[in-house]
Amino acid sequence: MSGLQFPDGFLWGAATSAYQIEGATAADGRGRCIWDDFMQQPERRKAGATADAACDHYHRFEEDVRHMADLGLRAYRFSIAWPRIYPEANRRVNQRGIDFYRRLVDGLLASGIEPVPTLYHWDLPCWIQKKGGWVNRDTVALFEEYAQTVFESLASGVKTWITLNEPWVVSFVGYLFGTDAPGVKDLSAALRTAHHQLLAHGIAARNYRRQSSGKIRVGIALCLAPAYSAVPSDRARENAEFMDGFVNRWFLDPILRGAYPKDLEDFYRQAADMPEASQGDMELISSPVDFIGINYYVRQLVDESNKLEILNSARSAPSYEMKDVLTLEAHPAGLYDIMRSIHAIDPNVELLVTENGSPLNEGGRNDRGEIQDRERIGYLESHLTQVHRAVADGLPVRGYFLWTLLDDFEWVHGYDVKFGVIEVARPGLERKWKRSAYWYRDLIRANGFEQTKGDLV
Repeated sequence: MSGLQFPDGFLWGAATSAYQIEGATAADGRGRCIWDDFMQQPERRKAGATADAACDHYHRFEEDVRHMADLGLRAYRFSIAWPRIYPEANRRVNQRGIDFYRRLVDGLLASGIEPVPTLYHWDLPCWIQKKGGWVNRDTVALFEEYAQTVFESLASGVKTWITLNEPWVVSFVGYLFGTDAPGVKDLSAALRTAHHQLLAHGIAARNYRRQSSGKIRVGIALCLAPAYSAVPSDRARENAEFMDGFVNRWFLDPILRGAYPKDLEDFYRQAADMPEASQGDMELISSPVDFIGINYYVRQLVDESNKLEILNSARSAPSYEMKDVLTLEAHPAGLYDIMRSIHAIDPNVELLVTENGSPLNEGGRNDRGEIQDRERIGYLESHLTQVHRAVADGLPVRGYFLWTLLDDFEWVHGYDVKFGVIEVARPGLERKWKRSAYWYRDLIRANGFEQTKGDLV
């Protein structure tokens, strides 16, 4: 056994999203979102599942905050449900929605837990989708209005903000592959969606930083997956560079460098109707950020296929929603490589692991009925070893948020896939810690862990 210690003040957290845990989809004036409509399609549902109940966090948040406090979490990443704040096209603020998040923030602060809200985690209000959704540039202004309302309501208790979660998934899984909401298959629409999300991010980041006089931290959470050639050939290495552009650089470069990667721009101009950036767009998109949030699960292995085949194959890799999650290939070193690549672009931007986790729950139960998820512990340990490696090498890694706190509504997989360290038993929704929850609690208490050898996968 060897001990790995993290720096004092390292931010240990857990992450969730509103749509996946809140439930109460018709409570207190909440409007409908695109995922509500998407999951009404019978072919989208798994075993008839919807998020109408989810984990009922909306009514049980105080209980859940107690679990967070017992875990010793130093921070909690959650998302604001846009349709709770602006439920209808009349754009009247739903004060009951604001009040819920105010109570949540206050409860977290009272428990010594830093609230880290994400403004957008995929739940676009249906009334905006009817106007074209993210394909329509007008959505950028609607997001700015929404972001300002949230900021004015919560800024007194929130010091760290995340603008968007995984715009790659929203753009390409939702608008190119069509397997996430809203279920469109159009590369041109996907590219417009990506540009408008980046623009919305940049405007919110600029506005927040201006209004806070540098007293808050703002970033974005990106799903990132390093690309490697599967065979030792120039063609495969070229394809790996292309895949890196498709999944990673298409978002990292505009934010950190102020321009889209030219190799991808040239490819897209031949394959689709590329959106033309308006004057000032790239300056807004590259508004300074304090950190890049890294959502990491898998790597990309690329062969000698043509680029269209390579692009199509990406649907199975960067987001676990796109494949059978129980067959995810763990590649912990990819997390270190991604952190290294971001640091090479901008050595001053901080790094925050905003999601990392596993759906592995095998191992049976102990005599208290608790799931003995040794495989999940091994997954977390192996990836945290790479986080520690990055810290030891001098990379500015500020914290780690495991995905996820509770067994939640896992999008198109319904409730069959369980990433939580806390079990949510159905139908009663009782919470019960898994072995991994105790492990994470002990890690936080020690600010490190004893690295095992070989007995955990």
